[in-house]
Amino acid sequence: LSALAALAHDDGRIALFADSAFDIAAEPAELSDYARRLGLQVDTDRPATVCLPQSGYVRLAGGDWLLIASVAAPSPPHQPGHAHCDALAFELSLCGHRLVTDTGVFEYVAGPRRRISRSTASHATLQIDGEEQAEIWSAHRVGGRSEVALTGFSESGEVEAVCRGWSRRRTVHRRRFRVTAAGVEIEDSVEGPAREIVARLPIAPGFAVELERGGAPSALCRSREDPAIAARIELPSGFEWRIETSAYYPGFGRALERAVLVGVAVQCNGALTRLRRIGPDERLVR
Repeated sequence: LSALAALAHDDGRIALFADSAFDIAAEPAELSDYARRLGLQVDTDRPATVCLPQSGYVRLAGGDWLLIASVAAPSPPHQPGHAHCDALAFELSLCGHRLVTDTGVFEYVAGPRRRISRSTASHATLQIDGEEQAEIWSAHRVGGRSEVALTGFSESGEVEAVCRGWSRRRTVHRRRFRVTAAGVEIEDSVEGPAREIVARLPIAPGFAVELERGGAPSALCRSREDPAIAARIELPSGFEWRIETSAYYPGFGRALERAVLVGVAVQCNGALTRLRRIGPDERLVR
């Protein structure tokens, strides 16, 4: 129950890392209610900062922000068939509304949708030289594994982790997360040889996204349900940014469309992404 609370957003539902989907198992609130009826003590307060080292997830919260990140290699090591290439990827909520989302899973049958859901390009992380983090194949197979390590964790809301892809052992992606009431920072560095780096931020269907041109790259994301909930994203310079559309699989047999912020850089060793909440009438000014 404690782990479930750490892996749930403020909307009460789970993060969609790996082979996760809505509407398959009981919701967290139902499980907590069942536990109470069994006589167990249930803590209804979700923790702000949690590290689950055995499973490789961290939770950071500050102010209106909640971030849940994946900081582990394909797991469990003896049977990683449900793992995705999601090392150093994250989901992010603002005021209880999901802003950055994982892809989820459409089906367990081998094919294009299964391949898409497990691919590096379907997660909020970096892809280096077009390679997958791990050697995924068929519906539930993993060959070569990425090497991932949690190298820093602070109760104050900071995490650092590194990923070395299965086919790129000389290249390391290092990512630092910082979450405070003022906003969120994601700092990336790539150590070692890299010809092309692609950064992706998959935006939840519940947000409209607008890419601002001119000056430093930025994007404005505004909730479709409540326009007063909006965020400004200061995107890393050195990347060419565009908006693409991609699939989002929140449940088995469900395919939605969402926007993805995609940045492409050549040999960019440092990048910093900042997110902050803005007022309902505020626009980006250059």
